Amino acid sequence: KPAQASTTPVAGGGKSAGNVGALKSAPSSHYTLQLSSSSNYDNLNGWAKKENLKNYVVYETTRNGQPWYVLVTGMYASKEDAKRAVSTLPADVQAKNPWAKPLHQVQADLK
Repeated sequence: KPAQASTTPVAGGGKSAGNVGALKSAPSSHYTLQLSSSSNYDNLNGWAKKENLKNYVVYETTRNGQPWYVLVTGMYASKEDAKRAVSTLPADVQAKNPWAKPLHQVQADLK
């Protein structure tokens, strides 16, 4: 049986899945791949599980004053490394046009 991603509340009581702490502590010059985002945490987390994504993180931020959830995966030393990693993702995930997101943006979202 695969281990379930823990949904530990983060600061502010928001929902998250995966290792949000790793995103916070990684070098801000690194990149991650943003796979999707949604106002519905359960849909986003469910889709990540359905696609059998490994090492993904769903974190909560705010958009237009409302909770907004972002799905990211991986940490890469450069934008080029992140872009190359897209080809290793499942086809359905690639179809959503993942993009390399600077970790400093993610870290700002998590503040």
